[in-house]
Amino acid sequence: MNIEVHLLLIAGLTDKSTTFSVTIKTGEKKNAGTDANVFITLFGTQDNTGMTLLKSSKTNSDKFERDSIEIFTVETLDLGELWKVRIGHDNTGKAPGWFVDWVEVDAPSLGKCMTFPCGRWLAKNEDDGTIIRDLFPAELQTRLYTPFVPYEITLYTSDVFAAGTDANIFIVIYGCDAVCTQQKYLCTNKREQKVFFERKSASRFIVE
Repeated sequence: MNIEVHLLLIAGLTDKSTTFSVTIKTGEKKNAGTDANVFITLFGTQDNTGMTLLKSSKTNSDKFERDSIEIFTVETLDLGELWKVRIGHDNTGKAPGWFVDWVEVDAPSLGKCMTFPCGRWLAKNEDDGTIIRDLFPAELQTRLYTPFVPYEITLYTSDVFAAGTDANIFIVIYGCDAVCTQQKYLCTNKREQKVFFERKSASRFIVE
């Protein structure tokens, strides 16, 4: 089928917004995984995200199992310099106790990746009984790199007959100084679901 689309690009998402990649490592101890609902709050020098439920992992459908790594995307307003994360759960499910090794927060727009060590239980029946912990960055583990500019891309497929497509769609973004992105395939939208560019639809993506 032929595809007819309209394209909208928003550089930097908005002037004061950013995207964080949050990685969480569950420990190897016996019963380290949790069935509870997990949330995180990112604290910056200017603002914080508020309690954010971590629902859709990029790595595992069954989240927070023993010795697993989960990756989430958190979109928020500009927080300033990140200085603390608060990680916790609601103590629900058959096995809510959770042992967290560490949390890593990567901010591509800032060019900074920070590690927040934990190495403790978040459990009513373990350690000090706390299910919410404040974690602080290990300065020696902070990694700096050249920042990336996140673009939010919206593809509007037309309403004409047979406008949609099942093909693999890609994009290359060019700047005025001839610098361009690598060819990016648009296979996963902002909700981490497969999309097929159906007729009369809007598909949104983040490209950095």
